[in-house]
Amino acid sequence: MPTIDIQPKVSPSVLAWARETSGLTPGEAGRRLGVEESRVLRWERGEEAPTVPKLGELAEAYHRPLAVFLLQAPPNEPPSPPDMRVIGSRYGELAFSEKTLLAIRRARRIQQLTLGLDPAHNARRLEKLKQQLVREPPDNAASVLAVETGAYSGSPPRFENPYKALSYWRRLVEALGILALQFPMPIEDARGFTLPDPKCPTLVVNRSDLPRARIFTLFHELGHIIQRREGVCDLGASVRESRVPPVESWCNAFAGAFLVPTKDFLTEWRPWPRGEDPPDEELRRLSGRYQVSETVILRRLLAVGAISVSQYRAGAERRSASFDRPKSARALEVKRNMPSEKVAEFGSSFVRLVLSGAAAGELSLGDVADILDVRVKHLSAISDRIARLSAET
Repeated sequence: MPTIDIQPKVSPSVLAWARETSGLTPGEAGRRLGVEESRVLRWERGEEAPTVPKLGELAEAYHRPLAVFLLQAPPNEPPSPPDMRVIGSRYGELAFSEKTLLAIRRARRIQQLTLGLDPAHNARRLEKLKQQLVREPPDNAASVLAVETGAYSGSPPRFENPYKALSYWRRLVEALGILALQFPMPIEDARGFTLPDPKCPTLVVNRSDLPRARIFTLFHELGHIIQRREGVCDLGASVRESRVPPVESWCNAFAGAFLVPTKDFLTEWRPWPRGEDPPDEELRRLSGRYQVSETVILRRLLAVGAISVSQYRAGAERRSASFDRPKSARALEVKRNMPSEKVAEFGSSFVRLVLSGAAAGELSLGDVADILDVRVKHLSAISDRIARLSAET
């Protein structure tokens, strides 16, 4: 019996909206769907309609639920956060990549799920801090935050490696009532972004980035939450200072001052002959001491007057040009640890909240697996990992 292609009634405007908000051109969508670009455009003009099997492919290609394509009009979604990028990317100055747009949608979903599972989500401590910090110079704001959170007294903690540092600082940020997520995005497109909803402030750092870079991004995006400013950031101030929006300059200075506090830094760095560039070995040592990038160390040396603007820019440009992105577990043929990956992605506080929802009967195991994007068989191991992390803290 021949197969009959059923052509459901699909709104052309929904098809166009779904493609555009996924960051795909008609040509890219056509290649992914195995059809000509002209056919994608005919669908979006209402001259043809995709079949049910093709709608399934569209849902997968655009990372949207199949039910979305049966709506009569595009849903009313919040716009993407403002573009605060300095360098831009291959996608264009004002366009975000497909993976960045997907990360923004995922973050909004996690934000809404958190409020649904925990309507009394507590960010009151953060709200009080923001009132104290928002009008302060970045160095003062960093000092107050360190005192109020008990992050360190006098000298920042020392860490064995950047992963332990990232875990420590992330827990500190989460303790303020902030969702701190890690999603993969193209590094050349974005290092992080912020959704500073007062009820559930959320920040995302780029999981494709190096751990020391993620630490700085974590506090840069915390700066955005303090300033109550949404934004997608590439932290490109080290390359083109003249193009940096004021809020980006404030957030960069705040993150640097918190992670590398001036008083401690002045006793830590070892002077070199006046007028010369800082020795590479000294930059590496200081980078390891504070678990930040060498570019951040250069920025702090500039802030304390140890190097000139031209030395800073030259050093930052050199390091930007030689930037080496980390390889994924798949590229390295390393066996993936799904429980560790998911806790790292969503953060222990959110994973704990979702597991508590299942224990209280508010969510099924299928719901939890869908939210965490894993198979049900992984949930027991994820629960065990959360228990171990809770015991460690």
